Amino acid sequence: MEANLVGTPIYPTAIKFVLASYPYLFGTQQGEELRAWCTERKWPLVWFLGIDNHGSKNSSISPVGQNHRILDATVGLEKNNQNQYQNQIVTSQINHSQMNSWNNTIVNVTVSPADIDTITSDWEKISDIRRVRKEKGMSGPSYGDMLPKWKTFSASVSNFLHLEPLRSRTCVETTAVIGINADGDCVSSRQLLL
Repeated sequence: MEANLVGTPIYPTAIKFVLASYPYLFGTQQGEELRAWCTERKWPLVWFLGIDNHGSKNSSISPVGQNHRILDATVGLEKNNQNQYQNQIVTSQINHSQMNSWNNTIVNVTVSPADIDTITSDWEKISDIRRVRKEKGMSGPSYGDMLPKWKTFSASVSNFLHLEPLRSRTCVETTAVIGINADGDCVSSRQLLL
C-alpha cells in the first residue's frame, strides 16, 4: 500500500492494519510472532500474495494483483458466551446504501468456525511443509510452490475475509476502515473506532 504523507504519522494510532506476505511468512515462526504482535497492539493482520520478486524474468507465473487480500480472523480472536468466535480487533460496517438508506451501522463480527478451521489447518499444513523442507536441508517453499496453496486458501474462506482496498465514496466514515470485504461491507478496526 502506498501512502503520500504530508505530515508525520503518529505511532501507533496511525497504523490501521498490517499487511504480510503469504508466500514468505504464512506458517513461519516470524509469521506467528507477527500474529502475536498484531494481537497485542490490536492491529488487524491481512495476508496478500503479491508478485514473485524472486523468480526469473522468464517465469511462467503471471503476476497476481496485490489488491487480493485475506483478513487473518485468528488475530484477536476470543470466544463469546455462546461459544462462538468473535474478533475483538475488527468490526464490519454494513453498507446500507444498497437498501436505499445512507445510515451505516457498526456491528460485531462473528467469525465462522469454518474460517477459523481453514486458517488454522492451512497454517499447520504450510508450517509442516516448511519444517520438512528445512529438515531435508532445502530452502522454504518458493512463490511458485505457494501460489496453488494461496488459491486453495483463498477459495476456502468466506467472503467476509476477502479484503479489497478502500475506494473513493465506498464507505461513509473512513477513519477506521481498513478495506471492503467481498460482500461490499466496510471493514473497520475497533482500535480506530475508540
